Amino acid sequence: MGEIDVEARLSDASDDLDFWTKDMEITIRLTPRGDGRYKSIDRREEERFYAALQYGIVNDVPMSELASRCCLSLSTFKRRFKQWVGGSPREWIVAKRMEVASEVLSKADITISSLAKMCCYNNTSHFIEIFKRHYGTTPHTFRQQMASQKMVLQRSSYDAVQKL
Repeated sequence: MGEIDVEARLSDASDDLDFWTKDMEITIRLTPRGDGRYKSIDRREEERFYAALQYGIVNDVPMSELASRCCLSLSTFKRRFKQWVGGSPREWIVAKRMEVASEVLSKADITISSLAKMCCYNNTSHFIEIFKRHYGTTPHTFRQQMASQKMVLQRSSYDAVQKL
């Protein structure tokens, strides 16, 4: 696959990251409090929060740095994240990195070690372990499954056109 194709597909993955960030904005804005009313979130705090999380997806930084980017203590950052998004920030970031990895695997011919680095994993074995925990299969097998699904879809489309 050409370098341009890989770059275009990685750009698509970046667009997906923007979509996830917007999805998170909606989730946070629509998260009800325990009494059924909606939380009031300071817009600047919200913007810092999104920027920090997006930064955390593409950079391997400690949670304390993300909290600092939000002008919050680590404990307050974790507590607010749990209130607004649910779960822990680390789990959310890992999940988003795995979504990016699966998207790239389905669209680009990139080595697993390069993908691991792109997803902030210096140890490819650890990346494979986390990916397998998330998707129940290794990145290599996942890529093969995606390729075979595309071939089946292409054959089905070809057969449908031939019947016309």
